[in-house]
Parts: sequence; C-alpha cells; structure tokens
Amino acid sequence: MGWADFSSISSHPNVEIVAICDIDTARAKKVQELVPHAKFYQDWRELLEKEAIDSVNVSTPDHMHAAITMTALEKGCHVYCQKPLTHDIYEARMIGAKAAETGLVTQMGTQLTSMTAERIAVEWIKSETIGKIREVYLWSNKPALQYRPMGPRPENADPVPAHVDWDAWLGTAPERPYVKGVYHPTWWRGWQDFGCGWLGDMGCHIMDMPFRSLGLSMPISVKADVEPEWIANPKRRVETFPQWQIVEYLYPGTDLTTDDTVKLTWSDGGKYPPDELRKHIDGGEWPTQGSSDDWRTRRDAEGSSRRTAPFPSRKICSNEATQICPSRSLRPVYRCHPRQRWRQNPFTVPLRGTVHRDGLNGHHCPPFSRTKTELGRGPYALH
Repeated sequence: MGWADFSSISSHPNVEIVAICDIDTARAKKVQELVPHAKFYQDWRELLEKEAIDSVNVSTPDHMHAAITMTALEKGCHVYCQKPLTHDIYEARMIGAKAAETGLVTQMGTQLTSMTAERIAVEWIKSETIGKIREVYLWSNKPALQYRPMGPRPENADPVPAHVDWDAWLGTAPERPYVKGVYHPTWWRGWQDFGCGWLGDMGCHIMDMPFRSLGLSMPISVKADVEPEWIANPKRRVETFPQWQIVEYLYPGTDLTTDDTVKLTWSDGGKYPPDELRKHIDGGEWPTQGSSDDWRTRRDAEGSSRRTAPFPSRKICSNEATQICPSRSLRPVYRCHPRQRWRQNPFTVPLRGTVHRDGLNGHHCPPFSRTKTELGRGPYALH
C-alpha cells in the first residue's frame, strides 16, 4: 500500500513531500528517484523528531500502525493510516481517544468506501429501494498463496540483507530472526505478531458498506466456525490464523432491518454464502469477494407489490452494483468527475504548506487527472 498511497498523494499539485521513511533502502529507491529533494530516513522516530511537517501517511505492516499514528498525533500532525487502523482493539480505542482530544484530521485507508458501486449500494439500502434487510453476507476468497501460512514459524535464520533494518521492521513485535521470503516484504499478514489475517485485511473494506448503510452498532454476540486442524494445533493457534473461517455477528436491529436483530456472516478461505441464495444472482457463481444483503420487499412486508423505485430482480453485490442498476432507478447520488473514481486524503505524507480541512474531505486528484478544474469536482458523500 505504500507505493499506491505515494502515487496518489504525490500526484496532487498542492502537496510537497518533504520526507520519506522505509526500513528497506532497496525498496525505497523507486520513491527516492521520484522525489529526490525529500529527506530519507530508515527510522520513523527520527523523521518525526527532526522534520517540521503537517501530515503523515502510515503504510506499514499492521503492528506498527498505532505506534506511528499515536506519535504523529502527539506531535500535532494530521494522519492518514492504512487499514486496519491498529493491530488490536485496545490500540484502536487509544487512537480514537487521542484523535478526538487533538481535533486533528484523521482518516483510515478504506478506499472502497469512496467507490461508486459501494456508494450506490449504500443509498439503495438507506432509501429502502430494496426493502428492509433480513441478513447480510460478506466474504473474501482471493487466492491465498503465502498470505495464509500454516506455521509454525521457521526455526532457521538467514543473514539480514544490508539494505534492511530488521530491528526497525520488527518494531513493537517480539524479536524473531529474519528469514528470507517469510515475513518481509509481503507475507507478514498471516502471522499474528504482525498482521490481522484475512478478516483484518479484507474485512475492514467489505464490512464498511453494511455498517454505513444499516447504522450498525456493537454486536450482541459473535461466534465462529473455523478450520478444525487449526483449533487442534496449539502452535498454530498462537502464531497464525485459520485457513478458513465462518464468523456470525448478531447486531441489534435498526429501522432498516426486518427484525429486532440482524445477522451478519463473514466467510473466507473458500467459503461462500449458502447455495440457495444464488437464485438472487440468476444461479451464477459468487464473485471472489464481495457482500450481499438478503432483503424483504414491500410486497413481503405489506402484501402488495409496490416498490420505492424500479429495481432489477437481483440481489445487490457491491462489486457489481453499477452493472445491475438501471440508470433510471435512482436519483443522482454520486457527483464526481468520471475519471475520479475514488477518494483519498491528499495530505497524507510529510509535507509543508497549509492544510485545509475541506481539502481533506473528499477532493482527490488521482495520477491520471491533474487539472485544477477536475480537483473542484470531488466525490460527495451520500445523504
């Protein structure tokens, strides 16, 4: 995510990147070539101590998010932090309290939130275009590869490359030896000391839509069905995550749900919603990842066939919402230049200059759209 964030941020004409930090000097060379004037550091603490900056972008492994974010907030810096916001719940509560205390501008990197398809799906649900929601299914089944290590951790150790500061990479995590191709730079998400597993990686993206649309609060209960072999192996349980899981959250109902409670089911590792629900997508295959809502129409609720708007007879899948929604079905709910497909906070790396709060709330100029005219047409939140 570091490169993706840098590419978006650096494309903004009003941003000056004054410092960058990476524990791997070899991987940092690409960025250094693009911003040769920016000061380079291998230790983020040194950067925050020495540089006079307005805002910080945090795109590190999960276990370092809270330490960097908290330090930046204490120094009076605005922060854009990649998802998941923190490595555990306690850290999230402390970061939330500090952000509220300081009044600084903060944002978490859940880019799907700003995409047209998700915003349309949110508006459909809020406006009850599809009726009230009975049940929610969320899933992510991208190819796992090394993102799902079985464990236990390797017993061997490899020489640390000269271009890697391994102690800085470990940061707040317990010490362990460097092993080539196991942790840095890509495969750390599946190890509990560094990442949050598949649910923590993709769940923050996919769960956002039902939370915003239904106005969910804290769950009443949570139960999980997971890989039996993982449960039976104590060494795996303390090091890695299950190869698959089905997690059921029970939430208090809202005025947009059919009942007093609503169940939200997350699945990954090759697990999908029940086959009987595929009738809502014309019997087709489920997308690799996405979300869908089981709804009750007004005909179910009131004994009539009235609908709030013309709507195709299909279940919403957020990643195909734009394909299944006839343009006449909805009033305009997403105002944005066609080439500006998502929003990111432009002030998310160390920079100098004036930070305008309204500039941090929806106006983003991606690399392929750089004119000032287009900057004035950022995406707008749905109401």
